[in-house]
Amino acid sequence: MKITPIEIKKKDFAKQKGFMKKGYDKEDVSRFLEFLAEHWEKILDENKESSIKIQYLEKEISTSRENEDALFKTLKTAEEAGANLVDQARRSAELKVQEAQIKSDVIIKEAQNQARVIVQKANARARNVLDEMLEELRDRERDYKALETYRDNLLLEIRTYINESLEKIDRLESKTSSDYFKEKIAEAQQILEEKQELLDLEKAKVLQDDDDEIENTEVEADVSENGSTEEESFFDKIG
Repeated sequence: MKITPIEIKKKDFAKQKGFMKKGYDKEDVSRFLEFLAEHWEKILDENKESSIKIQYLEKEISTSRENEDALFKTLKTAEEAGANLVDQARRSAELKVQEAQIKSDVIIKEAQNQARVIVQKANARARNVLDEMLEELRDRERDYKALETYRDNLLLEIRTYINESLEKIDRLESKTSSDYFKEKIAEAQQILEEKQELLDLEKAKVLQDDDDEIENTEVEADVSENGSTEEESFFDKIG
């Protein structure tokens, strides 16, 4: 237990007991003095230990300063050497950059020349392909128009047959059964529908061939025949 100077000043000893006795109690004073002696001894030991530590730290600080000086000199030398290396590396890098720039210019020029030749060939090829495609499209357009003309003529022919048949029905209605002519009319209408479906299929085939030709210009598509097999006329069937 440590004791402070204030505690020492405020220490109050017990008085001696007895009528003739005066002063402090000796045992109380002796115990306090013994306590002070022990405390003082501990303080001396701590001071001695602290003195040893201080000496050790002073030596360490001195050694650290010496090491710091040596390290500073080493760093200074390394800094100078590093500056020289950086300067050499910079000059070497500049030289390599110049060489690389020269090589790059040569490579770029060669690549530009090659690209120019390739583009010229590609343009020529594209023009040829485009001309072929346009010519093929013109042929397809002519075929398509011919097919439309054939369709219109065929529809006109069928309508003519139907109108003539209706006229004959009107003339023969009093002599023959109307059910027979209704059946023939139904057959004629069926023939008309079949013709229309055939024309639609031919038209779709021509359009599909055009699409295939655009996607693959190097493959020649077969052109559908303008004409189709003639169907037996309505009057041949009812004759």
